[in-house]
Amino acid sequence: TGDPRLSDQGPFALAITARASGAVDLYDTLPAGLLFRSSSNLTQHMLLLKDHPITASGSGAVTVLGSFCCNQRRVSPDRGDTFDLGPTTDDPELNQLVSLVRDKDISDGAAMWMVQRAVYLVTDSTGLTQAYIDSINALPPETGRFAGR
Repeated sequence: TGDPRLSDQGPFALAITARASGAVDLYDTLPAGLLFRSSSNLTQHMLLLKDHPITASGSGAVTVLGSFCCNQRRVSPDRGDTFDLGPTTDDPELNQLVSLVRDKDISDGAAMWMVQRAVYLVTDSTGLTQAYIDSINALPPETGRFAGR
């Protein structure tokens, strides 16, 4: 995290380097709901709420992922923090949030931070409220290259 590049898929940039063992580029998708578990108990875990296409190349391709923080009472991730990949969440409310956000345009800063607060409601509070569900449902549909993925 702490990558200066930004993503319109989440407020926290997580740069991942994917290397292929051969000379041919490989393509895959990191699924919405995937967790990045912090290697430090002091730092927040990260969550993808959108599918993220990635490329692995022999030289190591860097993909910037837009992610959301979990565990509000922990320190926000920063450059140099390390994470373990996975698992995909099995939490029913986080999965509900993934479903709500999947086809919505959250690139607007206000929408993105509203969704971040919704994650914290699930991970650190009493859960999603109907007001947040209604607000997310009212967001415009996502358009563009990766809409609906």
